[in-house]
Amino acid sequence: MKIVFMGSSNFGLPALQDIYSRHEVVGIYTQVAKPAGRGLKLKPTIIEEFAHDKNIPLFTPKNFKNHDDIRRFKDLKSEIAVVAAYGLILPQEILDIPSYGCLNIHASLLPRWRGAAPIHRAIMSGDKETGIAIMKMSLGLDEGDIITMQSIPIEPQDTTGILHDKLALLGADLLSETLEKIEQEKQIISFPQPNFNITYAHKITKEESLLDFINHTASEIIRKINALNPFPSAYFIYQNHRYKIHQAEIIDDNGMAGKITDDFIIFCKQQAIKPIVIQKEGKNKQNLSDFLNGVANNRA
Repeated sequence: MKIVFMGSSNFGLPALQDIYSRHEVVGIYTQVAKPAGRGLKLKPTIIEEFAHDKNIPLFTPKNFKNHDDIRRFKDLKSEIAVVAAYGLILPQEILDIPSYGCLNIHASLLPRWRGAAPIHRAIMSGDKETGIAIMKMSLGLDEGDIITMQSIPIEPQDTTGILHDKLALLGADLLSETLEKIEQEKQIISFPQPNFNITYAHKITKEESLLDFINHTASEIIRKINALNPFPSAYFIYQNHRYKIHQAEIIDDNGMAGKITDDFIIFCKQQAIKPIVIQKEGKNKQNLSDFLNGVANNRA
């Protein structure tokens, strides 16, 4: 089939690679390159790099309010548009152009966690499972009809980074099966989302990254650390320095909430945590043992 791919992060890369191996990718859409790094050089998305590498027509509109952008999309004569973490809102005029419509690979079991940060929110909320939904897009935020869904468990050690990669691969597999079925049956069979148990995965704010040991239990703190790993990373302030925690474990002990011992046991509302990987501001990540050795040497 003739397919347009629309994505801006590595979440969609496995799906794009699979589409390219089985179908004709007539165009790729991604967000414009953004400044990154110390030199603030323009860094293209990994999707843009794929388009250049495979010599596929690339488009980077800022939005779809320009009639020329809509005309270019129409000229591709696609049968399906596949959208995965694209980051732009598609107007109805775009949604109606592909003959089978626009399909979205969404990283949750809809209608739970519609919105921008479904993986972060699932881990942070202590969900036992998540998954992939292949959805026929509509104007509403992740409100389209479901074509298929598949769940996977959220393991205790799963971070957003780990779960992201699992779901990206699952999304590619599920999309491949969906496209094959559409190609064979020449139609899309879907069902409306339930109108109950709807939750929204709002964007992660910088303020959320600050850990609150006094008002949250050790289990809640661990979930937040995992949810914010690798980005934007959970942190706390101690002796006027900022410390990021990238990995931690629960210690079955209780003390005054917020107290931090010399060996960096941190007491929470219930129980305590012990960092496994920690990072003092301006320094590299360290295992806690290496970090404590550095602290001891500085004191000496």
